[in-house]
Amino acid sequence: MEIFFQKNEPRQKFYPTLQNGCSTALWRGYVGLWRIENNQLFLVDVYGCGDKKRSIKDQIFKGQDSEIFADWFTGELYIQKGRVIKYNHSGYDRYYEMEIVATVNGGIIETEKEFKNGVEPNDNRFSRDPKNIQEEIYKRINWNRLPKLSKDKKLFLTMKFDGEGKISETELNGEIEKEFEEEIESILKTFPTIQVFYSRGQPIVEGMVIPIFFSNEYRRRYTGN
Repeated sequence: MEIFFQKNEPRQKFYPTLQNGCSTALWRGYVGLWRIENNQLFLVDVYGCGDKKRSIKDQIFKGQDSEIFADWFTGELYIQKGRVIKYNHSGYDRYYEMEIVATVNGGIIETEKEFKNGVEPNDNRFSRDPKNIQEEIYKRINWNRLPKLSKDKKLFLTMKFDGEGKISETELNGEIEKEFEEEIESILKTFPTIQVFYSRGQPIVEGMVIPIFFSNEYRRRYTGN
């Protein structure tokens, strides 16, 4: 739809109903309902703010009651299937179990390719779950090398992994003695590679922030003393 609207800029002048965004989750102000039939892409309806009781198609395509052939669209169309298997709040990225990438030229579907997203079944590397990574770091801490604690301390570990599951970048933040930072840095040098998540046939490269707590409670938990 955005390609269609760009032909009539400023779009708020031509389509007043789109003047204000709905929320930070829907800046464009609408959700389109589409259908593919005989390798052709059709616009079925347009809902203001995603509310199916609030059709605004007639305000945009005046006098056209039937479905509209999307001859203005050329590009890739992403069709998700199955359940959401990964969600990133930053950017609102959602990854579904299956995804079809269709190449569209003037509303005509020219090619379709289906992908299975996620970690490959035979990937036996370490879990990419941040909670499991955090737990493994705690297990590897040599508490005997660390100074006595008079109060609890905390570090924030930012980790980035490449397309092979290897650590590519790290950053430690927090007001804490050097010995604690050096212990975490030592652990990261020998940390195992993690499972790789694939989207549309390509490994995704992403980062995560993991809090690391140092306290007498954690010392007892992982040393038994």
